[in-house]
Amino acid sequence: MDDDSFCYADKQLKAHFLCEECEQRFRKRGEDWVMANCYRGPSDFTLKRTLETHGPAYADETGQLFTAKDVPDFQIQMLIYFASSVFWKAGAFTWRPNRKPIHIELGPYLETLRSFLLDEGPFPKDMALHVWVSCWDINGKESRLSAACHPPQSDRIAGVFSHKFGIPGLSFRLMVGGNIPAAFHTNATTGPHELIGMIPALDFADGFSVMDRYNRLSTRQNRLR
Repeated sequence: MDDDSFCYADKQLKAHFLCEECEQRFRKRGEDWVMANCYRGPSDFTLKRTLETHGPAYADETGQLFTAKDVPDFQIQMLIYFASSVFWKAGAFTWRPNRKPIHIELGPYLETLRSFLLDEGPFPKDMALHVWVSCWDINGKESRLSAACHPPQSDRIAGVFSHKFGIPGLSFRLMVGGNIPAAFHTNATTGPHELIGMIPALDFADGFSVMDRYNRLSTRQNRLR
């Protein structure tokens, strides 16, 4: 899948890159849990079902926001670790599938992300990770993107360097740099509320609009207290 098209395939990106110890670390700290809980069919999406059972912190016609820290037994740190490991691998190595090479530039932040993955430091302060869950579209039909994957790729949003990738039912965006607006930190999955968004087609524009409205509502409520 790329910005213009997508297709279904059972191929996986493979390369001799990590040692066995690191492979096992990545699996146990995130990959196994995420793969077991991501979208696996219309009636098999444990992560989505868990969030919906708990209920959203905010919802409107565009999407919903959930505070993962308030959901019992939700393994948010595994979700964060998994996403961080994928972004790090895409920055530390150039993957070469049949089409164009897959690689993202993390610059000096590559090392701070590596330190986080090795438990040598906290999640980097100059990064903000946002996680989105796909849900049904307005007609009650399964979004065609629910089962889609796309490899790590880069762009800019709000003037900030950003990277994204997706797996079935989940999409991840990592904002990088010292100029990330405070609201993007506050509303991030790695932020104080551990927010996770749920939107029909994994449209980041819709997702950030939901976050903006939630942020403004929260600000007004805090002023009234």
